[in-house]
Amino acid sequence: MCGKTLGVKPSEMQQAIPNEKGIVNDAVAALMTLGYSPKEAREAIFNSKIDLEKAGSVEEIIKSSLRALV
Repeated sequence: MCGKTLGVKPSEMQQAIPNEKGIVNDAVAALMTLGYSPKEAREAIFNSKIDLEKAGSVEEIIKSSLRALV
């Protein structure tokens, strides 16, 4: 994919999310669909303080992330 994920430039992927996995990527994509930039989406997930190891679903991550944006 030439260093890009969902149209995200490598420079936009600076904020590392611990134990990032498929559902986190799906949550980032969903937040982007809601109009957030890749950076805003990743920061919201990071700032939500959700335990990504125990997150059961994409929806759980999105809800926690949206709360962090308010």
